Amino acid sequence: MFDKSLIQEIINAWNSDQNNPRRDRLKQPIPELSIIRKLIEIAFIASLEKEEDRAITFSLSLFNEDMSKSLRGAMGFNKPFPLNVETVTKLAPAIDPEMSSFVVSKSDTTDELLLCGVVSFSQPENRFNKVPGQIGNLSCTRPDVFTLTTIHPGSLLITRGNSQIGRFAKGEFVAATPSPFAPTAMGKYIFSFVEQHELYKKYGESYWHIYRDSLDFILSEAAARSNGASIVLVNENHFPAIKKGFIHGYRFFKKYGIKELFSEYMNYPTIDIPRDIKMRKMMSERLQLIAQYTSIDGALILSDLLDVVSFGTKLSAGTWSGEVLVGPDGFNRGGQDFRYDHFGTRHKSAIDFVGEHENAIVFVLSQDGPIRGFVKINHKTILCWPDCTVSMFI
Repeated sequence: MFDKSLIQEIINAWNSDQNNPRRDRLKQPIPELSIIRKLIEIAFIASLEKEEDRAITFSLSLFNEDMSKSLRGAMGFNKPFPLNVETVTKLAPAIDPEMSSFVVSKSDTTDELLLCGVVSFSQPENRFNKVPGQIGNLSCTRPDVFTLTTIHPGSLLITRGNSQIGRFAKGEFVAATPSPFAPTAMGKYIFSFVEQHELYKKYGESYWHIYRDSLDFILSEAAARSNGASIVLVNENHFPAIKKGFIHGYRFFKKYGIKELFSEYMNYPTIDIPRDIKMRKMMSERLQLIAQYTSIDGALILSDLLDVVSFGTKLSAGTWSGEVLVGPDGFNRGGQDFRYDHFGTRHKSAIDFVGEHENAIVFVLSQDGPIRGFVKINHKTILCWPDCTVSMFI
């Protein structure tokens, strides 16, 4: 089904990640091309199936038999099943990809792949769900093996441990890069908003890290809650000049008070663990409420202080005639043309809006998984970051 060159791209990305000295990887041999190809084809076709009229989600982790038996959190079936589309579709509801994955191994006697059991692990941590301290070594980490996880129908995430290798969507493979929020990438333009904030002047980098994590949390929550959306980040100081580009849908007469929550969170001793947990829970709930507004058709407009300006908003702007280039990532790659002509009206309206309003940043959440970010850097150039999820770490 898939060309060998595509599978080779994935293998090359695995080897590049493993040999990168900054990744500090254990040397895990990647299986041969034919095995990877078979696993991807089964996962891809299964991701298009539905169970009781709902799209399914699942994760497949490719082990050798010795690794799966010795891994904490692995529960083996008393008899392995042949790995095929029908088996995966039937058993997928038993799997929550954030906490578990099917154990897959190659048969000892044939080239057949077997579904041998389930391995469980702790959910990925972020600033808002991390609980200080641990209880011994009871937690289980994601297995450091070749893993495929469904995101949306026809879209697969390729990972090892808690890190991404890349993303397979629309028949193409895109290797992972460091987070675009890095200072050398899109973070530079977001930071130009943040450095003007009172809390940054008071708390410096600590505030920037909280702000960056909060924006990332909104994006990830919005991606999980909507089937495609746009989020526009607007510098409040420039709002009078930009507001003519909005046809507002729904607006509130009060603010959500994110700034006040940030201030309260930072203005107490970090050794007060119970209060720290309560504050982070309150912040996460507030940010989740904001993300939910992307479920309404139209753009969600946020101020640079992450307050809701309006939602269900229509963007209005003239057609952009300049160039759109891929923005630099944390490895200083980028600069090639971003071909947006095969994307839908949501991407086009985002590009047109940014092209007319340089003091705005637009994120487009697509149904195929990636979150794309757009920034205008001069009168003839817009930069696009093709995937604004935290690319190398899940």
